[in-house]
Amino acid sequence: MLKAGWIAPGNPFAERDPSALLERIMTETVDQDPLLCPGFAVRLIDIDKVDARRLSIFRERVEVMEERVRPRTPSDAVGDLSGRRPPDLLD
Repeated sequence: MLKAGWIAPGNPFAERDPSALLERIMTETVDQDPLLCPGFAVRLIDIDKVDARRLSIFRERVEVMEERVRPRTPSDAVGDLSGRRPPDLLD
């Protein structure tokens, strides 16, 4: 498809190697919504074929994203639902 001109060399889908494609997605989504990278990756890449180094980086990024969206305690979850954080018990 590249040789026929259907896909430009700069197009993300020109990359066929799963490891390189994952690295490109991670690089290009670094300043985007944190859910964007994992969402693209699981839909577009055969994760089982990604090399260990890049897979480790990807997993770290997913863990950081999970920490950001996971409530810390049940009372924090209530605060998140109401749009405000409840006061800490030690305040």
